Amino acid sequence: MTVWRASYFDGLQSAASEVEIALTPAGLWLGLPKGELIIALDRLKLVEPIGSGQPWRIELADGGMLDVIDGASLAKLVGRQRSWLGRWEASLKLALLVLPLLALFLFAAYRWGLPAAADLAARAVPASSERWMGERTLQVLDHNTLAPSRWPAERQAQIRQRLTELGGHAAPYRLEFRRGDSIGANAFVLPGNLMVVTDDLLAILTQDELMAVLAHEAGHIEDRHAIRGILRSSGLALSISILIGDTSSLVDLLVSLPIALADLRYSREFEEEADTYAYTWLQYPGRTPCSFVRALQRIEQAQSGKHKRQLDKLPDWLSSHPDTLDRMNRFQGHCPQG
Repeated sequence: MTVWRASYFDGLQSAASEVEIALTPAGLWLGLPKGELIIALDRLKLVEPIGSGQPWRIELADGGMLDVIDGASLAKLVGRQRSWLGRWEASLKLALLVLPLLALFLFAAYRWGLPAAADLAARAVPASSERWMGERTLQVLDHNTLAPSRWPAERQAQIRQRLTELGGHAAPYRLEFRRGDSIGANAFVLPGNLMVVTDDLLAILTQDELMAVLAHEAGHIEDRHAIRGILRSSGLALSISILIGDTSSLVDLLVSLPIALADLRYSREFEEEADTYAYTWLQYPGRTPCSFVRALQRIEQAQSGKHKRQLDKLPDWLSSHPDTLDRMNRFQGHCPQG
């Protein structure tokens, strides 16, 4: 008769007692400190360990338990084989085999799963919350980076009036003018249909060129790039918390969002979507995609001048849009040659 040694826990004290157990025709015999006990094999509750080299566990009806040394041999004799997951955990070869698969899964989750989950979560963010995010972020920027515009109120009103030509969104765009000496000639959007244009940008662009830039920024608003971008950068866990209504995580997002937005850089995907929106709008009668090309050229020239050293110190999304030359190729065909 094979005998196994086990550590017995009575469920009342943390200290274990060393006992012996054995298989008999009547079932599993346990030599416990309080007396002998026999458990029928069909009522035997064996718990498989996690990992290799760990004891198997027998759970008793009175709340006690046994950790069986070499419990795998006992489990095999009573017809309890390790699960495929348990065998996998115990095999070094299988563990090494799964590492590339795990790396591939994590890459796919980051590359495609996280953006999809974040975009789905963005649909659940109420318009009122987006407006709060935009207002709060603008307050932070006004405190740290921006200053009141020096542009005449009449000129601001004219630009706002022309902005209504863009249309497209259920709620009107809100256009704010600011002086931003540290960020130079720029325009950007914040959640809640909010656009910000700097005085330096107004100074270098014609009205048609400015509208081409605002059409691009409208594309960011129409596709909700600000909120989608912050959710993508915040991680999958936060996206899921919004979908399931975890208000505590959502509050954390709202509190930290202004700082996070200041570090947000639009992806190539978002820039292409915004360019597509601008390209479509600029092909209507009386407009030309060449206005966008000229605007980008002027912005590039301005940023390569006196503001260049300052811009290098700022978040990428405020200093410039990436891949300007590549993006201009799409619009270049509408510009006169020479």
